[in-house]
Order: sequence, then C-alpha cells, then structure tokens
Amino acid sequence: MDTRSRHGLVWSVPAIFASSTILNTWIYTQQGYFRLPSGMDFSQHHGDASAAVLGFFVGALAFGAQLFLWHLFLLTYPSRRWHKQIPPLGGLELGESPSLAKTVQAFSLSAFLVVPTAGLVHLFLEVFRTAVVERSSGTPVTGTGVLAHLFTVKPLTFRYKYTLGEAGIQYFPFWESWLIMALLVGAVAAAARVAFRVWAGPKRST
Repeated sequence: MDTRSRHGLVWSVPAIFASSTILNTWIYTQQGYFRLPSGMDFSQHHGDASAAVLGFFVGALAFGAQLFLWHLFLLTYPSRRWHKQIPPLGGLELGESPSLAKTVQAFSLSAFLVVPTAGLVHLFLEVFRTAVVERSSGTPVTGTGVLAHLFTVKPLTFRYKYTLGEAGIQYFPFWESWLIMALLVGAVAAAARVAFRVWAGPKRST
C-alpha cells in the first residue's frame, strides 16, 4: 500500500464515522428507526433537540477532522482529474477501471461531503427550533428560533436542559448557541473549499 492509499485509509475512519453519526441523528429527529452501526446513536437521549445537540457536536468535530485530512490530501496529491482529488475510500485504488473509480468516488463525494454538510444544517435548525427550559422548574428561558438562542444571555452558573416534555441534557444558552453557530459556519466553509478544489479539477484538464 502506497502513501496515497494509506492517507485514504486514515481519512476513511473519521469520514465514515462523521457521516454515519450525522445521518443516524438526522433519521432519529425525523422519527425514523434505521441506524448505521458505524456511527453513534443518540436516540437514548429523550427528545429530538437533545439528540440534535449531541449529534451536531460529535458529527461536526468528526467532519472537521475528515475535511482537514481531505485538505492535506489535496495538497499532497494534486491531480487534474476530479476523481483523483477524493481520497480512496478504505485505501482502495481502482485505477484499472476508470469508470468504476469515478462511480465510487462520486459516491464518496456525496456520502462524505454533501450528506454530512446537509445533515449539520438540519441538526442546527433542529436545535434552534426548540426552547431551552430551566431543568428543575421547566420554565422557558429562551424563545424558539436562531435569534432567541443567540441573544438570550445567561450566566454559566445557570444550567438548563432541552426538553420535549421529557428528560433532556445540560445546555448553556447564548454561549453554547454561538459555539454551534461557529462550528456550522466553519464546517460549511471548509466543505465548500474542498468542493471547489474537487470541482476545479475538470476545469484544468485537457
């Protein structure tokens, strides 16, 4: 196995984990029951918003790791062919079958770039559409919507839980909301950069 294949093998670990975790959480928030064993499952945390918070953080961090490895791959192994700018899944190179290689790489592009990016946006919206309530009294401390979450300032000494009439998780209004926003913007920007680099390949080919 050459260095390019080894890089693809290492990249595959966070890529599969990130997409599976985000997809599992996405499915759960849509009342689905299918789960991928290659990712984490937060369905045991009651309420869509609670699962969305956890799935967002874990998925965004893993997605960021795989995008970093993908960026290093683009810098280390530049190519004029678009499918050569996607790390080989599992370290498997399919150079002897160009049509098969392009099909597999198109799948990788969709499964490990498009799906997790769309999934993070969905989870972001899922988090912000639910109000935060005080964990002991159940009194709402934020409204619903992005602005209500971002501009309701509460001290760090006060902890609240998301709830949909059931147990939730600890959540820090304002502080954690801005962190989620920053992670989403960073993930979308990094994904767009990688997508542009991949798309630019065919433009340079002859």
